[in-house]
Amino acid sequence: MTGTGHLGVLGMARNLRTGESSPMIFADVGGANHDLGEVSIKLAENLGGQNVNPRTGSGAPRGPFAYVIFPGSQSTPPWPITEAELKRRAEEQLARIGGWDAVLSCVGGP
Repeated sequence: MTGTGHLGVLGMARNLRTGESSPMIFADVGGANHDLGEVSIKLAENLGGQNVNPRTGSGAPRGPFAYVIFPGSQSTPPWPITEAELKRRAEEQLARIGGWDAVLSCVGGP
């Protein structure tokens, strides 16, 4: 989608059904039907997926989902980054906008 950010930008995702959340990095570009790219197996598992099959989508978590993008949050150089550092940076960005409570108040989620 136009204006959503660039490769390397941080974000947070949340499964609105279960409350599970995960940090993420935009590291993929999508085709005509996937403006934001594809979700990684790791992100799918963090959001409640089990034994996610990348070919068939079986085991993928069920939504709805909320995605928060933090423009300008990419670092130089962007890689490598540990999972702990990704989580720290993304949670810091989320806290700056009021956390999940502020986000969910905008989308009407639980």
